[in-house]
Amino acid sequence: MDDKLNELRKIAECGIHIESNIHKDMYETAEQYYGEYIADHFYNTVGKIDYEKDIWTIQVYPKTPVGFIAGISNDLDSLINWAIKVTANY
Repeated sequence: MDDKLNELRKIAECGIHIESNIHKDMYETAEQYYGEYIADHFYNTVGKIDYEKDIWTIQVYPKTPVGFIAGISNDLDSLINWAIKVTANY
């Protein structure tokens, strides 16, 4: 995991934010919280989202703090691999 995070850090020229289960901070169900962000296309889904499992989100600012990519997944490894691929092609 450290190797993948270091790879992402090297290609992202600005910030990287990784969070898990942030819906719990808002006292909402996962489907309520993430559903609107997915519907508004804020998050790109990586795999099928199971709202009963842990949910990871990532936000990466590849070359500027103005533009970013954001993804959501139940699988942190898949999410980081997706972020590396998308950030490298940003």
